[in-house]
Amino acid sequence: MGEVWKARDTRLDRSVAIKILPEEFAADAELQIRFQREAKTIAHLGHPHICSLFDVGENYLVMELLDGESLDARLERGPLPVADVLKYGAQIAGALDRAHRANVIHRDLKPANVMITKSGAKLLDFGLARAGRPETHADSTTQRKLTQEGTIVGTLQYMAPEQFGQHADHRTDIFALGALLYEMLTGRPAFEGESRTALAAAIVSSEPPPVSQFQPRTPPALAHVIEKCLAKEPDERWQSAHDVAEELRWIAEAGSQSAIAAPLVTRKKSWERMLWIAALLVAIGIAAWLALRPRPPDRVIETEIVTEGNHGLQYLSGPPALSPDGMWLVYAADDDSGRRFLWLRSMEHRTTRQLPGTRDAFAPFWSPDSRYIGFALSTGNLKKIAVSGGEPETLAGRTNGGGGWNRDDVILYVTQRNKSISRVRASGGESLKVLAAETIGCDILVWPTFLPDGNHFLVLALGGAIAQRGQEGVWVATLDQREKPRFLTRASTNATYAEPGFLLYALDGILRAQPFDGGNTRVTGDPVSITPVQSYSLGAHFTASSSGLLVYQAPSAQLSDLLVRNRRGEVLRKIGTPAYYYAPRVSPDGKRIAADVSDERAKGDIWIIETADGAATRFSFERLNETAPIWSPRGDEIIYSIDVPPVSSAILRKEMSGSPRMVIDQPQGPFVPTDWSPDGRYLAVTSGGPAKLADQFVWSFETRKLLPIVSTPAREGVGSFSPDGKWIVYQSDESGRREIYVQPFPPTGAKYQVSTNGGVTARWRSGEIFWIDEDTRLNVAAITTEPSFRASPPTVLFPIYQRYGNSFLYDVMPDGNILVTTPVPGPAKPMTLVVNWWKRLEK
Repeated sequence: MGEVWKARDTRLDRSVAIKILPEEFAADAELQIRFQREAKTIAHLGHPHICSLFDVGENYLVMELLDGESLDARLERGPLPVADVLKYGAQIAGALDRAHRANVIHRDLKPANVMITKSGAKLLDFGLARAGRPETHADSTTQRKLTQEGTIVGTLQYMAPEQFGQHADHRTDIFALGALLYEMLTGRPAFEGESRTALAAAIVSSEPPPVSQFQPRTPPALAHVIEKCLAKEPDERWQSAHDVAEELRWIAEAGSQSAIAAPLVTRKKSWERMLWIAALLVAIGIAAWLALRPRPPDRVIETEIVTEGNHGLQYLSGPPALSPDGMWLVYAADDDSGRRFLWLRSMEHRTTRQLPGTRDAFAPFWSPDSRYIGFALSTGNLKKIAVSGGEPETLAGRTNGGGGWNRDDVILYVTQRNKSISRVRASGGESLKVLAAETIGCDILVWPTFLPDGNHFLVLALGGAIAQRGQEGVWVATLDQREKPRFLTRASTNATYAEPGFLLYALDGILRAQPFDGGNTRVTGDPVSITPVQSYSLGAHFTASSSGLLVYQAPSAQLSDLLVRNRRGEVLRKIGTPAYYYAPRVSPDGKRIAADVSDERAKGDIWIIETADGAATRFSFERLNETAPIWSPRGDEIIYSIDVPPVSSAILRKEMSGSPRMVIDQPQGPFVPTDWSPDGRYLAVTSGGPAKLADQFVWSFETRKLLPIVSTPAREGVGSFSPDGKWIVYQSDESGRREIYVQPFPPTGAKYQVSTNGGVTARWRSGEIFWIDEDTRLNVAAITTEPSFRASPPTVLFPIYQRYGNSFLYDVMPDGNILVTTPVPGPAKPMTLVVNWWKRLEK
């Protein structure tokens, strides 16, 4: 019923697949209903192993373009390895579980509706899907119409017995999943027949041959999973796709006798007894020798680093840093109140302590002797602190963080606007420029780190002319500037040299290792993927030491609750269920909340949550990260920001139903919308990014131009309009710390400071301005603007959790109560320590 075309989305510069209802079917109202039903079904099923829907029209669907082959085509070459059956089977089961939880039954699971891609299996084609509630007579009648009178819904070979005339529910899909697993493992269908009647009879009354007949080394546990999926009675099958996915993952990961083929179990037990006897005979002889001659392990050892409380890496804290001797790990993380500090962990004693004097620190790095830690403050100063304790020392001003330290006590660091790399002595003093962005032909230079010779250093270069040449990534330059900077390899984050001879960096969210000749400072082989890693726009959470240790953090985000608090901080109610909430904004009527709901890779979509019952509906469907939703004054539209890699963004506008339209798309960014004027004519926009400090602008919908409101050498932004649209409140660090200011709109030159103890993220509601002070407490001040501007002294309301890198974690509701996002109690995502990590590359 559909044709699929490859196409180019010129608005977002991406390839897509367009499924079109052919002209001969377009006039068929019943097929139109099925087509629209498929769109509505997919729109509610966001899952990494379900093909994504981007847009929909009257007779077309714009969908994710998948690079790979259908499972049907793959099976033409024979059965799949057991490891792939377990991997893809778990992914397909997970996708079915997501559909079933949304009350959707696929009803046409077969190899042709599964794609095998680089990222795994993808489930397609929900054209025959329907809601999983019990069927009524009207449902049955409608279903017969949509599938033609007398036609059975689905593909016969993968249909469950109950589909031949009985009620079908989600367990029907589980039967089809069993048939799919059987065919993946054996290379032949579970049920066969010379005619449709014979095939239907086999499904209803016969059992397929055991999988071990065709694959003798099949793990018994896997055979059991398939047999239970294929049970004739629905009550005797697995009762959820989630259970099937968990079983398949357990078989893949357990490494126990449950995953060993039956003919081999007895033999393995015999060998195990012999090995135990041999081990006992030699144990006494080698025990003393091992005690006297300890050796480092020659195998890969992997373990979690569990930190106390909530002291784990946060989104934009910068990478952790292992000391060169491998004895210490330092990282920036929030304490229990949400304030960011440096934390020092002893790798030997497994204890962690907070480093005093490091509030608002990020991006730490080590001295070569492992005695000092360099770091940046969010205020822009470069500092160092001794591991043994004491107050931090200031080395330089205006840095964006990230640095390298060589054995001659020279420190490299990034200048404030990420336009150059400078050097300074570890004792302080004059700073000298070492490398400028224009020398390479890029827009951004970040993450300088020395190579072992102390003269060559690595740096991440992005944007500008090198982007046109495909040379965004890791470059090598010299401290003495005697060699011309050279491109090494594509990357999107910080890079480091690691023994025994590798470059480590991240690209597309994957930590990679590339062979590297340190003497000649050149890559000598192709990159090898190691593991997914927590990444963001310019950095990734990993570090390696010269002693052979690797520490990384897997992709994660912290669940939070949407809570309504009164002004005393008391929780009045919780809205919805825990999720990865960012930037919640309450609609003008207070009935809905628009929020960025992110996944573990920090890729967000805009969702609408009903304040009455917490029901959530997905609003945006772009493949990139969408955030910062802003309601129109009438509550009928939402404007939001969308990331455009590597460091830019665009602003889109979308009605409650319909497709998004571009509002702002500039080559330099990012652009973050923060408020919509009451008359609907202007949008408050914070513009800036790694290559430029933030400034406060407004976008005129009439002239389609950005109008500067505050643009100085300081950081400004996060503007909010007054209820009459004649004033604008914003934050600025012009005094040396961020404070809240108000000025007339349009600007007249007048300016008034409202906060007295620091301030970020102001909200103007009725006759009050709210903000978060330096001690992460919510403040409020009463405001009058006639006959002149006047603000009352601030009143402190209650502490509010403010996650670094995202201040937009509260909003004021029309009734004056406060909507906040609060982390769900529990430990942060642990980091992973890997010893002898490079041996994993030898396999």
